[in-house]
Amino acid sequence: EIEIEMIRQPSLVRPNYFLELIDGYYRPSSEFDLSQSGSFRGSDALNQSHSNIPRQKQLGRCSRTDLLRLISTTTNINATKAESEEVNNQINAELDSQTTAQYHAKHEKRTMLRLRIAQLRQEIEEENNLLLQEKEVVERERASLVPQLRNLTRAEITLLASRRLLSEDQAKLNLVRKELQSNQEAIQKLQGRFLKELRNLFPLTVFTDGKNSASLAILGIRLPNSDFTGCDEEQIATAMGYVCHVIFMAAKYLEVPMRYPMTPMCSRSVIRDEISQQASPKFPLYSRGVDRTRFEYAVFMLNKNLEQLLNSQGLDVITLRHTLANLQILLSK
Repeated sequence: EIEIEMIRQPSLVRPNYFLELIDGYYRPSSEFDLSQSGSFRGSDALNQSHSNIPRQKQLGRCSRTDLLRLISTTTNINATKAESEEVNNQINAELDSQTTAQYHAKHEKRTMLRLRIAQLRQEIEEENNLLLQEKEVVERERASLVPQLRNLTRAEITLLASRRLLSEDQAKLNLVRKELQSNQEAIQKLQGRFLKELRNLFPLTVFTDGKNSASLAILGIRLPNSDFTGCDEEQIATAMGYVCHVIFMAAKYLEVPMRYPMTPMCSRSVIRDEISQQASPKFPLYSRGVDRTRFEYAVFMLNKNLEQLLNSQGLDVITLRHTLANLQILLSK
């Protein structure tokens, strides 16, 4: 700092100047003295004023050139300080504006982040609530499924036991099937042997008359194919009785129930029709002394029983009227 102190006293013609600088006080040199003009007075007052300045600050005198240089330097310093302060103010304003913009940006960002955090917290809370609700639902379902699970466990145990029993029963069934198959084979063998015995007891042979017409006979008795015109009635009745006996025994051996029950009595055999609308359900297999129509219907029922036996064994009849030919097919099984 430069302070210029001018001391004016009324008793002095010219002023006295003292410069107070940082390092002390200065006063002009002798070239500023105006004693040459004869107008300087009061040197004692000057000395008295000078004596008021502290001694440690009394440094000496300066010339006019020094004083001008000092004033110029001081002016430059002040201008530089003013520019420096202006620049500092600009810098501070710029920094303040940038800092304010950054602050607002950061503040806005922080506000957005806080809002996002609040939103996320709300979402997390909602998710937690949903999770709790789902847990409650799961717990309720689990509690309701526990009895079902127990029932399923008991049912599984029962199923395993049933499967074990089923396996045992299956093994027993296989044994029974094998036994049944063996019994059926044995029965079939017996049936075949019985039919063979019937064939031996009632042999069927070919009978040839003088007209070179061949027909079958049972036990040597010729039996035409349901056309008995000109034949002996007793022989026809006897042959029919033999056929009835063979069919009756074959049905018994083969375990086939006959549609029309028969009563074999040799030449006086009869056959029944339980659903007949006539007076008597018995129809004779002989023609002497009876209605011819009833006899023919009895022969028809006998052939139907024979057809039933053949069908039960998977065999087909030649023709329903060929009684002995069909019986030969059955006995040759």
